[in-house]
Amino acid sequence: NSHKQLIREIAQENNSVRFFIEESPKLRLNSSGRISETKLFSEYWSFCFGPGNARPVTSKQFRNAMRELQQEKGFQLVIQTNPLGAQEAFYESLTLAE
Repeated sequence: NSHKQLIREIAQENNSVRFFIEESPKLRLNSSGRISETKLFSEYWSFCFGPGNARPVTSKQFRNAMRELQQEKGFQLVIQTNPLGAQEAFYESLTLAE
């Protein structure tokens, strides 16, 4: 109905990260899945400028929004240090459809 459509449009304007998690046709919750934050953020931008038609946020805002959504949506942000000493972020239980 129109009320739900309006709520969806407001969510799209206010939280494009939540909108991406809920509406992206490529994103999958998968208990054995894992995706790098870099790859996920790139997919998020593609979604915002493509089918989502939403305003993207910065990578820092993206991580903060994902951190807020992880418990509700069932994925987990994991930050690891690679062999070169740089930090890399991954999201456990998220994958992209091929």
